[in-house]
Amino acid sequence: MRDALNFPMPVSERISFLYFERVFIERDGHSLVSICGPERTQIPVGRTSVLMLGPGVSMTHAGAALCALEGVLVLWVGEAGVRLDANVVD
Repeated sequence: MRDALNFPMPVSERISFLYFERVFIERDGHSLVSICGPERTQIPVGRTSVLMLGPGVSMTHAGAALCALEGVLVLWVGEAGVRLDANVVD
C-alpha cells in the first residue's frame, strides 16, 4: 500500500470539491463514509481536493485525521456560503 505522505495524488487528478450537509461522516478503513439515516455513501477522500461541510455535519476525529493524511482541505461553510472557516493541516 502506498504511503499517502510520500506519494500524494496530484491536484490536477483530484475531484475539485464535495459538499455535504446534515450528515454524519466517519472513517471506514482508508475512506470516509457519509451516513444519513439508513443511507451510507462512500467518499473518495484520497481523490478529493476540498470537503465543504455545511450545516448539520458531524465528523469524527478519525475522519478529520484521514483528511489531514491525504492533504484534503476541509471547509466549514454556513447556509448559502454566508460564513466560511478553513482547517489546513500540514
